[in-house]
Amino acid sequence: RLLTNLKEDLKDGVALIELLEVLSGKPIGKYNKHPKLDIQKMENLSLGIAFIMAQGIKLVNISAEDINSGNMRLILGLIWTLVLRFEINGGKAPEDDKAGTD
Repeated sequence: RLLTNLKEDLKDGVALIELLEVLSGKPIGKYNKHPKLDIQKMENLSLGIAFIMAQGIKLVNISAEDINSGNMRLILGLIWTLVLRFEINGGKAPEDDKAGTD
């Protein structure tokens, strides 16, 4: 899926979930692939944020509402956090590193 405008393309949560699945190599689970209602879009975004936090990535002051409303400062901060975390860890979430360090 080609993204041309982060502000608009992330609003429904589908692109965020697809990005997270690619970066983490893990399935997120069931989500609405074609959300039409705002509640469906918010559910997708909330699922994506919950997945990020479950991977041990700390998010500060960002919510599904922020992404849905197009807050570019927070959206770019989120994307940068994901890039740093997954680039540094070679595609693994932070807790994956602890498994082999005995």
